This record gives sequence, C-alpha cells and structure tokens, in this order.
Amino acid sequence: MVPVLLVIGLVSGWGGSSGIGRAGAISSAIKRLRQGDFAHKLAWDRDDEFGEAAREIDGLSEDLAASVPEARKSASITAGVGTQITEYAKGQHERLTGLSARASELAASSARLQTNAEASARQAVQLQEGVGSAAQVSEAATASAVRYEAAA
Repeated sequence: MVPVLLVIGLVSGWGGSSGIGRAGAISSAIKRLRQGDFAHKLAWDRDDEFGEAAREIDGLSEDLAASVPEARKSASITAGVGTQITEYAKGQHERLTGLSARASELAASSARLQTNAEASARQAVQLQEGVGSAAQVSEAATASAVRYEAAA
C-alpha cells in the first residue's frame, strides 16, 4: 500500500519538491526496515498522505522491533529441539544396531542348534536301530541258552 501511495503522490505532485524529499525519506525508512534497523522513526506530524504513510511505517517498525526478539527466541528453541531430536535419533540408531547384531547372533545360534538337533536325531535313530539289533541278539542268545539247557 505504501509504494502505491508514493507513486500516486509523486505523479500528482504532492507538495512539489518537498513531496519528493518526503518520498525519499519514506523510501530511506523502508530500506532501513529491510536492513533490520527498527529504531529509525519518521515521526511526521502531518495530516496528509505522507503523514499517514510515515505513521504506518513507524507502526510497522515498532511491530517488527517487538517481534524480532520473539522470533530469535523461537529460533533458539527450535534449534534446541532439533538438537535433542537428533541426539535421540542417534541413540535409537545405536540401540537398533545393537539389537540387529544380537538378532544376527541369535539366528546363527538357532542354526547351530538346529544342526545339532538333527545330528542328535540321526544318532537316536542309529541307537534305536542298534538297540533293536542288540535285543534281537539277546533274544537269540536267550533262546539258544534255553535250547542248550533243555538239550543238556
């Protein structure tokens, strides 16, 4: 809105050459605001459009000056929270890496346990077959002994 007022004022010739000087002062004040200088005030006590523009610029300067400390505080808080989140994420990553390593170890142990269980099952089958053979041998020996005693 302010730039529009400046252009209209310059085109319509408000105040002649003094209007151009006031427009330059307004332009300078806006440049200072862009650079972060909120202390400079125009403080014009005029009832024309230049006075209105000056009061608006001074009000904007006050609003910006009041909001900058709050914005800096918010930025500092945000940076602190970002750091905390980063540290938490690093901790979680380390814990998950440890869990992953333990899971890999558990999988390897499970594979070894399965291999050992299969070997034990094969040995049990062989032992059972051996016990069955031993029982047959024992039965045959007992039968032979009974026949031998009966013949004697």
